[in-house]
Amino acid sequence: MQKPYAGDVGTELLLDVHEDLTGAMVGIAVRKPSGAETVWDATVHESQSVRHTIAAGDFNETGIYCVQPVIRLAGGWSGRGATAEFRVYEKYQ
Repeated sequence: MQKPYAGDVGTELLLDVHEDLTGAMVGIAVRKPSGAETVWDATVHESQSVRHTIAAGDFNETGIYCVQPVIRLAGGWSGRGATAEFRVYEKYQ
């Protein structure tokens, strides 16, 4: 991901889970810098990654975002992948 800024739209967020996600339902659990939690819609990308395209309002805070893929496999297993962190910057930073 390029250096993300508050208010960005269209940036792709990819989380590699190193497992076959064919047929899985996926999302991305997010904890924003304020502590607010949400789940972003996502899709399976190239069978082993979870992808979300940043929409208006997703990057509405600056600071550290924590994200985790949320996965439900066709066979009944559901759970989360590893946590990743990244910073969203104020413009001109």
